[in-house]
Amino acid sequence: MFRNYLKVAFRNIVRHRAFSAINISGLAIGMACSIFILLWVQNELSYDKFHKNAGSIYRVSAGGERNSGPMLPELKAKIPAVKNYVRLSQPTTTVFATGAKRFEEKAVFYADSTLLQVFSFPLVNGNAESALARPDAVLITEDMAKKYFGSEDVVGRGLKKG
Repeated sequence: MFRNYLKVAFRNIVRHRAFSAINISGLAIGMACSIFILLWVQNELSYDKFHKNAGSIYRVSAGGERNSGPMLPELKAKIPAVKNYVRLSQPTTTVFATGAKRFEEKAVFYADSTLLQVFSFPLVNGNAESALARPDAVLITEDMAKKYFGSEDVVGRGLKKG
């Protein structure tokens, strides 16, 4: 019985080639679009899942010339559901110096001292509670520590801007 259905389907495809080509290509394009949309949604939902409180972290952004900076303390004061906030700047290019060495970094972010209270980034050295207590404190990656200082244990070492 199934063999008969295949014969009839094949004969109809051969007999009505243009109609069949339109239907098959439409089905293929529709399936490809559905798969791409599924992959995009899966990628969007996978961001920052490694953080301890990933389900409670939300992003508030203001486009254009507006600054959402003053809005966040006000939201925390007026909405009890807001437990904490952290403000991040846009990435900037900055030159850092250690001794005679100078390095240009293209993705430097300025953040509030609450960064490690909201996000649970693992620290190689140092204490998360006191890491950003000073206004001139800097968090760098292991690779940057090796590049600037030649070692990974750089807690308390100086890094100048410019």
